[in-house]
Amino acid sequence: MSQTIKNWGFEALRFLHLEKPALAILKKITARYEYPYLKGVSFRGDTLFDIIRPNLKSGDNFLDIICGYSPLAGPLLKSGYQITGFDDNRQAIKDLRKIYPDGKWILSSYENLKVQSDVDRGFSVFLLLGAFELCCQLSFLDLMGKLLDVNKPRVFFLETNRSIEKAPSMASPFVEESAAMRSIHLKGYNAMLELLTSHGYEVTDVGQYDAQFKEKWATVRIYAILTAKN
Repeated sequence: MSQTIKNWGFEALRFLHLEKPALAILKKITARYEYPYLKGVSFRGDTLFDIIRPNLKSGDNFLDIICGYSPLAGPLLKSGYQITGFDDNRQAIKDLRKIYPDGKWILSSYENLKVQSDVDRGFSVFLLLGAFELCCQLSFLDLMGKLLDVNKPRVFFLETNRSIEKAPSMASPFVEESAAMRSIHLKGYNAMLELLTSHGYEVTDVGQYDAQFKEKWATVRIYAILTAKN
């Protein structure tokens, strides 16, 4: 299923004032979709590690939210960091447990995640690399608020495909509203930035890069690094 088709379907339902049902339908359609282009994590992971490295400290413990195939797992574990990830993608979690046994990989949807037991305190860096359509759901944002309150991470790293002509900048880190309204994941990206800024985080780096995916609609990607205000 192409991203274009998913966006068209969502926009058609939104036009009919059925945005909430659209999100529910989209979730059912994509729940078991494997996103095969995301399996090639080597170049993307190394690139993301180079981006976030200046913000890291010795002993950082990472929480990879909706981790998928966790592109940063390899570089982080190789560099001596700890990482925990959760996702309801059964195949991805199976692969991660096999390839990166030193990480902790939890098979769980965000709705069923037990914050106090599955992902207890102590995470200093949060990763949300994709899955921004979930940020349009109040239940997901509520979970994110709880995770932030429990862990109080120092750094939050966001990344998603750009799919717009103008990339965000330090002067304007939010995606323009007209663009966000055309794409559910960009709308979620803005929602996540709003949640983080309301929890005392500030944007300290914004940029874009080419992940070298064959899928051209997903290969140019934007990112934002937010840090907790002192």
